[in-house]
Amino acid sequence: MEISGYVSGSVIVWDDNVLIANDTKVSVIVPDSSVTRLPEKKSRRYVSSVERIGIKKGKKEGRLEAIKMVLSIKFGENGMKLMPVIQSLEDEDRLNVIMKSVIKTDSLSEIEPLLN
Repeated sequence: MEISGYVSGSVIVWDDNVLIANDTKVSVIVPDSSVTRLPEKKSRRYVSSVERIGIKKGKKEGRLEAIKMVLSIKFGENGMKLMPVIQSLEDEDRLNVIMKSVIKTDSLSEIEPLLN
């Protein structure tokens, strides 16, 4: 296996051999058995503060839509009466708790205390 790449002002120590490189291309032939592959690093795209706000808003809207759908299916009009209060909430963790409760419960009386 050939390992090659560009090195800038680096010292490479490998099997007691030292290679000093200064802005040069380095190629080394090594047996496959002596190479340990590291997992590829996933690059992350920079997300601006405006994008972060949009993502956060989108997640909230998604949670609210999920809550609305489950309330409508399970509890009909009585469940939908809770939506104005739920939509006014800003805390993501609280919305998550409400969403899980709406999915799990069979009674509106168990959800109402979470809204106060």
